[in-house]
Amino acid sequence: MSQLLIVSDLDDTLLDGAYDFSAAQPALEQIRVHGIPLVLCSSKTVAECAYWQRTLDIEGYFIPENGAVIMHSDKTGKATVIEECGIEYSTILQSLAELRADGFDFSGFADLDVSELAELTDLPAGQAALAAERSYSEPLLWQGAAKDKEAFFSALAARGLCAQQGGRFITVSGHHDKGHAVSRVRSIYPDHHCLVLGDSANDIPMLKRADTAVVVASPRRSIPHFSTTARVIYSQKPGPAGWCDTVLDQIREVS
Repeated sequence: MSQLLIVSDLDDTLLDGAYDFSAAQPALEQIRVHGIPLVLCSSKTVAECAYWQRTLDIEGYFIPENGAVIMHSDKTGKATVIEECGIEYSTILQSLAELRADGFDFSGFADLDVSELAELTDLPAGQAALAAERSYSEPLLWQGAAKDKEAFFSALAARGLCAQQGGRFITVSGHHDKGHAVSRVRSIYPDHHCLVLGDSANDIPMLKRADTAVVVASPRRSIPHFSTTARVIYSQKPGPAGWCDTVLDQIREVS
């Protein structure tokens, strides 16, 4: 078959709102059978992505924290850093502390213990603990007035930080995104047709780097329109069911 490279978001894309991927199993099985590289590109931490690689029985490249770092795992699960683009977590927290002192109202993962984080994210305690192991970004919930949100974003920019609106949280990080990281991974697979799947605004930079971009339907939001030279497909079903249908279609198309 022709060579295919798949890059996928996790939340509300390969995983549903309950972090279940059973609906995607037929496509995952075909990916394993054909040896197709599947690269997870997510706002999740290094530890979370490593967990999902083990759970999904995949290895190779993965991109945590919205493109802050590109990692590679081997058959044993050992992960190494390929390229680092992010700002250190301690620097981000210091800037957020200063902004909170200036009167901006928000709460972040660093403000919560594991049980509170599990309740907020609907994650089991073990996975919530992995979500707390942050290296390059801080997800937060905006609790201030809507009119103050733009001023908050401007204040972040003045400190060399940016905010990306994901499915549930605003993620504060350095000026990196999923797009650069996907371009870097694509350079490792120059002869592969790149299929990218995502469901939210912070996936647009990587969707624009695809040969075929799949916007996975979401019951909670719609992705803003974006211009790209890629072919764009909109899944009919939400989450992992839509993910499965479109991935199977693309595997058949390039075979």
